[in-house]
Amino acid sequence: AQRQRDAEIEILLEKILSQITEFDYSYIGEEGACGEDEAVDDHGQVFDILEDQGADAGKMSVRELQVVLEESCLVPFLEQHLRDSTIMDMMKRESMFQVMLTLIKEMASHEETLSLVGPLQFQKQSIYDLIAPMTQQAQLYSKAVAAKSSRNTPEAELAKLIVETHQVIKSAMLKSPDHKDDFTRQQGAPGETQKMSGVDDEWQKLAAEYVAVLEPLRLDEIGDDEFEGHHYPKPEENQSATKLHRVAGEVITMGTCLPVEFQGMSIYVRAHEERMDWMKVLIIGPEGTPYEDGCFEFHVVLPSNYPTACPSCNLETTGKGSFRFGPNLYACGKVCLSLLGTWRGSAGESWNHETSSLSQLFISIAAIVMTDDPYYNEPGCEREAGTSEGQARNQGYANIVRYGTVKYAMLDQILNPGKGFEEVIHQHFRLKKHKILQNLTKWADESRENKPPAQYTGHTQSHNATLAPKFAQGKYSEMVCHEIAQLTEALETLE
Repeated sequence: AQRQRDAEIEILLEKILSQITEFDYSYIGEEGACGEDEAVDDHGQVFDILEDQGADAGKMSVRELQVVLEESCLVPFLEQHLRDSTIMDMMKRESMFQVMLTLIKEMASHEETLSLVGPLQFQKQSIYDLIAPMTQQAQLYSKAVAAKSSRNTPEAELAKLIVETHQVIKSAMLKSPDHKDDFTRQQGAPGETQKMSGVDDEWQKLAAEYVAVLEPLRLDEIGDDEFEGHHYPKPEENQSATKLHRVAGEVITMGTCLPVEFQGMSIYVRAHEERMDWMKVLIIGPEGTPYEDGCFEFHVVLPSNYPTACPSCNLETTGKGSFRFGPNLYACGKVCLSLLGTWRGSAGESWNHETSSLSQLFISIAAIVMTDDPYYNEPGCEREAGTSEGQARNQGYANIVRYGTVKYAMLDQILNPGKGFEEVIHQHFRLKKHKILQNLTKWADESRENKPPAQYTGHTQSHNATLAPKFAQGKYSEMVCHEIAQLTEALETLE
């Protein structure tokens, strides 16, 4: 059904493209002629009006063309498809999007229709605004695929067309005396600040700045120097066309789909500039958990038969192999998760080459593994939930994770940031400094009062054989407050 619908849309867009390409832009019409009263807003009528201009109907003037296009739903139609589609969605439907982008490029090539792709009145995002973020993704895709394959695929052609369309619009806007000022003002203006959902009122301003600064850092390519010491060796085997397309598509999509949240979780990816199947990932611990605001670095490599086989993933933030961050996050770096094949889950939880993705994996680690109840992630311990002993052991486990988060995922990361993530880590702690300090004060107060009450027995003790006995003897508050004091000093130096 979708394929049939796309074919119908493609035919209609080709008709508009043909009319706009062949239109006589020198004809301004007879004096007094105006098409404003004849403008329509029905999607289907746009094509009829453009198609039916013959000898009997009279020649359409430039102004009439502008009115017809502006009053129709062509622009909202294009906006909707660009807004609701990732670059990978577009590649799955590349034939239709080839025509759509060619039409947009043609519209930008004429002064008379240029305004339709630029900022219009009452428009939150113009067509140009929607295409611009795709450009970096398209360039990354082209670079990754072109370097490994001499065959020019339809997907590669679409990526090239995205870049070309962006360049044509930008160039036309800057050259046009009627649009240059609007375009320049739009690029430099911060726009209307909207209240961010899920963020307390007191942090709204900082949250907006946090997202504005860190969203552009979600995805980047880095070289051999930054990958020195990577847990996995650099892949050397030739990649199949299937793997190349899948990996390039998944990685570039992360530039827009991964979360960057002031109060929530954030995920950043660094792919090797020559091998996108070799990467580093930084996950900022979710709010309300003992991992909150910690920076946890993971190393990832994809097998030669990806996506048939699942990725390999190792946690590097372990205090050099000395600290276990949870039942699923071992001191050796092992990540125990069904998606990775390191835990026997149900069929729906295991890696599926058709539906599973790297983004899903990273979000699962942040949302499922880094929880506020780490103790219950140990198989069998969930049966203790709701009991006083289970709650006390869970609190003991959470206290241990809090200590590790402060010492290894916060203080160590400020002093020795992971290669490739230096700017992310600096900006994260700089912008969230006051909120982090507020939370650290809360953790310190709770440690002194031993509230909620904590026990360091059972799996809480067996998973943390060094710290659990010390904390059981009442040293938790002293030790965590010592690390908090050092972290506070480090945070205060950030500007």
